[in-house]
Parts: sequence; structure tokens; C-alpha cells
Amino acid sequence: MRQRKNMWLLLGLLILLLVIASVQLWTAEKEENQIPRDTMKKTLESRYAGSITSIVLVDEAGKAAYKSVLQGKTGTYEIRADAYSGHILHISPLQIHVNHPSEPPPVKPSDPAKPQSSENAAYGISLEQAKAIALKQVEGVFDGIEIEEVGGAVVYEVEVDTPNGQEVKVQVDAHTGVVLSVLWED
Repeated sequence: MRQRKNMWLLLGLLILLLVIASVQLWTAEKEENQIPRDTMKKTLESRYAGSITSIVLVDEAGKAAYKSVLQGKTGTYEIRADAYSGHILHISPLQIHVNHPSEPPPVKPSDPAKPQSSENAAYGISLEQAKAIALKQVEGVFDGIEIEEVGGAVVYEVEVDTPNGQEVKVQVDAHTGVVLSVLWED
């Protein structure tokens, strides 16, 4: 009777050890598939104009992600990217730099000013300018544009289809032309 009890105890212990070993192997394999921090930093700096000032690994809805801060000419942005695939999960502005020229650029007499359409007359930039700004921010093909009011500000929401099949929505301030957000959808 005692031998049987010891045998079951030994068998239970062996099963427990196998489960622990399997979990450790699975976790180690998963960590090996993560994109290294330096590689992610270089990827983000090459994709966006600017330099990464900080990058940390965080938990994003149960998944590992890199949270980084990008300092660029137009401002400071927080970028969250999947730690395994490198896909951008979210970009949000932390601080926007707006250039206010002291004088308007001179207009050549030979270049008549283009009248704005009545549709865009109240905004600082046109639909075409917003489209161009979005396509400079995200590589892809223009898919559509809408004018929306977000938090009291008028924005152009420009849709871009990337070469890898993702749809990206770029919000451009209709008065300043500043990119307010970039949302990558799967």
C-alpha cells in the first residue's frame, strides 16, 4: 500500500516537473522571437524622420510592445509597436512644433494666387495639401479623405492603403497642416 502511494506521488512529481519544463521552454522560445530593442529603435528611426529618445518594453493588452518616444522636426510623438512583428499599434503626439513664419513668403507677380474652393475656404490647407502631407507621413496609396471635427478642431482624416495591405488613417489639422495622429488598422 505504501509503495503504491509512493509511486503515485513520484508520478505526480514527474508530471509537475514536465509541465514546469514545458512552460519554461515555451517562454524562452517566445522571448527569442521578440525583435531586439536596438533593432526596433533603428527600424523606427528609419521609418519616421527623427530620433528615438527612449524605448521600453511594456505590456499592451496582454502582448509585449515597445513604447518609444520619437523626437522629430514637427514634434515629439509616442509610438507603440508590437515587440514580435514590429507593426505600429499606435502613434500619438506628445508635443507639436508649429512653425509660425514672421513674414508671409513673397508672391511673384507672374504667379497669380490660386483661389480656394468655397469648400476649403475656411481652412488653412486644402484637401490636396492634406493628402500630400499624409502620403509623406505614411508610404502607400491614397484611399479617401473626410473633413471631421475632433475635440473642437477641424481635421482632415486621410485614408492610406499601405503596400502590405494595412489601412492607415492619418489625421491632419485643417488649419496648420500638422499631423495629429496616425492609426494603423489590421
